Amino acid sequence: MPVWKNSDRPVPALQHRNCCEFRLHRTGRQRLLHLVLLERAHGDTADVLGEVAAAADTDAAADTTDPAACDPAALWAKTFAKDGPDHLHAVVVGPAGSGFFAVGERQIAGAGDAWLLRTDTSGAVTWQATVGKAGADIARDAVASVAGYVVAGATTVPGTGSDLWVFQVDAAGKIVWETTHDAGGDEAAFGIAPMGAGGAHIVVGTAKGGGLATCFTAAGTLGWQQVFGPPEAYFQDVATFGSAVTVVGAVPVGGGQTAAWVVRLDPFGTETWVKKHVLGTTSLAANAVAVLGDGGLALSGSATAPGGVTQAWLARTDAGGELLWQSQLLAGDARSVAVTVGGLIVAGVATTAGKAGGWLAHMALDGTQQTGLVTPGAAIWRHGLPLANGGFLLAGSAVGKGLLGHTDAFGHTACATSGACSTKTAASCADGDPCTVDGCAEGKCQSSPSAAGSLCGTGTCGIGGVCK
Repeated sequence: MPVWKNSDRPVPALQHRNCCEFRLHRTGRQRLLHLVLLERAHGDTADVLGEVAAAADTDAAADTTDPAACDPAALWAKTFAKDGPDHLHAVVVGPAGSGFFAVGERQIAGAGDAWLLRTDTSGAVTWQATVGKAGADIARDAVASVAGYVVAGATTVPGTGSDLWVFQVDAAGKIVWETTHDAGGDEAAFGIAPMGAGGAHIVVGTAKGGGLATCFTAAGTLGWQQVFGPPEAYFQDVATFGSAVTVVGAVPVGGGQTAAWVVRLDPFGTETWVKKHVLGTTSLAANAVAVLGDGGLALSGSATAPGGVTQAWLARTDAGGELLWQSQLLAGDARSVAVTVGGLIVAGVATTAGKAGGWLAHMALDGTQQTGLVTPGAAIWRHGLPLANGGFLLAGSAVGKGLLGHTDAFGHTACATSGACSTKTAASCADGDPCTVDGCAEGKCQSSPSAAGSLCGTGTCGIGGVCK
């Protein structure tokens, strides 16, 4: 297999053409795909309201002032498991809002297989499947397409390492095409985004030489690939906006420190610009990127101090990648970010007294935290999406099981903790004080001091990385 050169600026691997126009022979090892359709019943689905969802706001009671305000079918959190441990890494909305499609990994006979899960809007299983080869396999991200869903991840053959893996399934979970790609070392995909109207996709991840960016046509053939060094660097997510491709991850900057890495590519995979964002001696890593209406970027990730303490990190840049503000939010990690009404939705994990909980926050575009909710129960939210009804769709894991949640605007997954909150928006509970986090419980708006105050001193708070 070809070994691509490592440099700060990638060497074009193929002729300069738009990925949407490529019609090349498939690259990489092509191996037989094994698809096992699992039971189409709910036998391995457990309602987690008792162990995760209801654990949030345990001091809150149901809103009895308006019992009809909350629809129990619209708020839920459910775990899905077989033999475990099982994890979900990403979720997308089906065509025309027809349910949800999530991907992750499922442990079977000691080795992991990629796991595909299709549910209706209430979280009931429509179908699920494991997709596997001889070694460990994982599905990291997915996007909806005209013909179904395109999934990106990694597949491993014992003794040969891992390869980047991309495949498409139709609406019923049947494999349409699949391809593996070997760039000369161990490769894995972490993010995927559609590119153009021709059905092409940008897939990013890691390779032997550093961050890996690839483009695949609608038929699954490789259009182009680029590797961006140094070898320790990696890409975690990708977003497209018009003809621009933005990939993010982490890159070493010396002294054991890493920077949040933002690279802009054109449709041919050529670097347009690159930014390395730092925060003093703290190591930054970008886990996710979202494109704002003005072409600017929202970044989420982690900030790890020299002593090893890690906090969730959020930043905003202009259209050229220049930093406008950055903030450390709370102990934990921000796994995903998406644009929603009035700002951003950030999902991840919060750590309190050594215990992890799923964390969801609504942020204004100036970095002010509008709402925030931590769900106890060893939950981790890895991916969050805004929904048309003002709520949010979340994917992750809890107690070794795959976890999906459908929340109101404040992160509640049950009427017991939402009540009439399910009819409110985040803006309706904003108190106008930038140093408070606003929320809703028992159907009533409430506010609490911002956790960012601990970063700035008594009586002050942090907004967009600036203490007030």
